Amino acid sequence: MKEFKYTCRHFKGEKPCEFSKDDARKCGECVDYSMRGERVLIIKAGSAGDVLRTTSILRALRTEYPMAFMTWVVDEKNAEVLAGNPFIDEIVFSGGPAA
Repeated sequence: MKEFKYTCRHFKGEKPCEFSKDDARKCGECVDYSMRGERVLIIKAGSAGDVLRTTSILRALRTEYPMAFMTWVVDEKNAEVLAGNPFIDEIVFSGGPAA
């Protein structure tokens, strides 16, 4: 039976995390375990400008909740505005129309 650390911020649930993919390490033996704290959900799907302006809250949220797992719900057409942002742990598409 596989041992998973469900509380790890890198745990994806349906697929291996990036560390497992990189060097095939087992979840139970991983040295990059990082406990996931509170869950923060940001829903800002609208126009790309609105999404971009709302990213200004991320630094303050990360300061206040350093262990939080931050998920952002956005329309797929605006997701590139968020791509690579180090304060966001997960980007979820809202199901709105894609460009």
